[in-house]
Parts: sequence; structure tokens; C-alpha cells
Amino acid sequence: MAEGKRDESFIAATARRALPLMVKHKVPPTPQNYQIWFEYAAGERDELVADIDARLAFGETFTEDVNRYLYEKHFTEREERELMEHANQESQRILKGIVRQLLSQGDLTSAYGDKLQEYSRQLDSATEVLDIQHVIADMLKETHEMTAQSRRMQQELRAATEQADALRKRLKETEKESLTDPLTGLGNRKAFNENLAECHA
Repeated sequence: MAEGKRDESFIAATARRALPLMVKHKVPPTPQNYQIWFEYAAGERDELVADIDARLAFGETFTEDVNRYLYEKHFTEREERELMEHANQESQRILKGIVRQLLSQGDLTSAYGDKLQEYSRQLDSATEVLDIQHVIADMLKETHEMTAQSRRMQQELRAATEQADALRKRLKETEKESLTDPLTGLGNRKAFNENLAECHA
């Protein structure tokens, strides 16, 4: 199965194989290490599979240096950016699904009228998780002016807001870790290059 066509069942099955392998070989559960072992378990990157198989055959310990070497050798900055973009798109997909489900509730149509269509348009044009949060905030504001029938919707919107906050924080943490050397805690070459580019902007 090509990487671009991985469905949820494939991802779940691969994760179930990858995590026990990381535990067995005492690999710390960092985002970078998880990516290495997820792809190893997926079996679609021949060079990565051969590299890890050879180390396993020799009984090599997966130290921090080894893990960092594997990541730097087999995963590029382009792939990191693609991973972040994929995570952002998945976060948007989840939140948009939640909000659209709320917007489609029949008992609220008469109360909102044209505003429902406006929220839908805003949702369609949203390109970031923060944009979706703004839509949720506007909907929450409106529901405060509605009758008791909207209380359940207010609770669901607040839950969606909390989920949006959690997703944004997770994205920021993942991005921060991709810019930090896992051994020293200092900025890595990628962070240095980005800072240098900002200075010349």
C-alpha cells in the first residue's frame, strides 16, 4: 500500500506492531522515534527496514545517538513539513466534521436561519485550526441568546473548543520537537537555518 493511500485500519494495525517493537528494544517514545518504527513496521521503506534489520541481527542497542542517526538518515526536512501539514489537515478535518454535525441539527435550523449558511461558508474557507476555533467561538456567542434547547449544543461546542486547543498544542509541541536536538535539548540545524532565514527576511 502506497504511503499516500494509507487508511485508518492500516495506520491502526501498523501502530499496534510498532509500539511493542519500541518497548521491546527500549526505544524512547519520541515523535521522531515513533516515525522511525512506524515506517519500519509498515515495511514500505526498504533502506530503513534493511538498516534496522541489520542492527537487530547484530544485537545493537538503540541508543539516543543511533536513533538520531536513523532519523537524520531516513527522514528529510521535506518529510517533516509534510508530516506537520498532514497533522494540521487531519486536525481541521476532525474539527470541521464536529462543527458540521452540529450545524446540521434540524432543531436548530429555525433558530439560526441565514447564520447557519454563513457559518458553513466560514468553515469551508478555514485553512487553519485557529480559523475553525473562531467559527466555534461565534457559534457559542449566538447560542447564549437562544432558548434552553441550545444548551446541549453549547456543551458540544465547548467540547469542540477544548479539542481544538488540544490539537493546536499538540501541533506546536511536535513542531518544537522537530526543531530541537533530542540529545542536547538545543536547537538543531533546521532551527538554525530558520532563524538565519528570519534574520535575512
